[in-house]
Amino acid sequence: VPHITRLDFDNEGGRALSDLVPLAGLTALTELYLDNTPVSDCAPLAGLTALTVLWLRGTQVSDLAPLAGLTALTELYLDNTPVSDCAPLAGLTALTVLYLDYTPVRDLAPLVRLTTLWRLDLRGTQVSDVAPLAGLTALSELDLVNTQVSDVGPLSTHKRLTVLVENASRVEELSHTLARRSKVEVEVTGWLRRGLDDPNR
Repeated sequence: VPHITRLDFDNEGGRALSDLVPLAGLTALTELYLDNTPVSDCAPLAGLTALTVLWLRGTQVSDLAPLAGLTALTELYLDNTPVSDCAPLAGLTALTVLYLDYTPVRDLAPLVRLTTLWRLDLRGTQVSDVAPLAGLTALSELDLVNTQVSDVGPLSTHKRLTVLVENASRVEELSHTLARRSKVEVEVTGWLRRGLDDPNR
């Protein structure tokens, strides 16, 4: 089993999984899905440096320090966790997709070097300032539904960015903060327009 590259603990199969120590030796793992498991300590993952995709959605993980050395990660899903400090993600410069929705995250400053990020979900967070994202020009989709953000002006120079918000009044509010001729688009998120449940939940 040291050569396993993908492990998926779904809602049912992973329900009893709370200790990740048995996974510590699986150094060939590139994809690990731990969503909605009772996991709270991700320290045993610190040596899994081949990981490119990691799902911790719906877990009790709050300390991301063990992930700081996982520099091959391209996709990281931390939504619906108690994570509040993004500082350990500062060096994960290969990240292209990062989900932080419905976490207590407030400060985006640790993300300033994640210049390959193209999808960032901040829905339902405590974020109010997107200025740290000004240099992340690869961003093409930014979810700000149910956040405290009132100014997206720092993102005005992005060339292919769509900002998702919860209703038409928010579209108007944020659009007015963009520089003239900005190519950034502010839209009501598609699943709300259709009146459907969010497909990511």
